This record gives sequence, structure tokens and C-alpha cells, in this order.
Amino acid sequence: FIMFLGFAAVMTTFLFLPMATVISWIAWVLMKYIVVIVTFFASLPFAAINIRFPLWLVVLCYVGMVYLVHKKINSI
Repeated sequence: FIMFLGFAAVMTTFLFLPMATVISWIAWVLMKYIVVIVTFFASLPFAAINIRFPLWLVVLCYVGMVYLVHKKINSI
């Protein structure tokens, strides 16, 4: 919805600049609200936990997933 407001503001700029300004302010307020909420929750303790995986294990998991998808597609 907010992305659509931004798009509408840009498109309205070609027709009527004051209306585009109003639409863009509404979009800005909503985006600012989202950023404030996300920043608050990101500042909470344990909002993010680092889990370390060796690179070879990540590559192995991706190879396994590609194999399973390939096997599933060919069985149809």
C-alpha cells in the first residue's frame, strides 16, 4: 500500500504538483512509522541471534535442495 502511494505520488507529479506533494507526505509519514517500529524492535535484546555455519555446509544444503527440486520436477 505504501509503495503504491509512492508510485501514485510520482505519477501525480506529471498532472498536479500540489496533490502529489500531499500524497508523498502521506507516504512519507507511513514509511517513517514503519522505520520507527522496526528500529524499536531491532533494539530489543536478542532481536537477532548470530548462528554460524561453515561455508561448505551452506553449499551442501543448497546442492541438496537443488537436487531434490530437480528430482521432483523430473518425476512429474
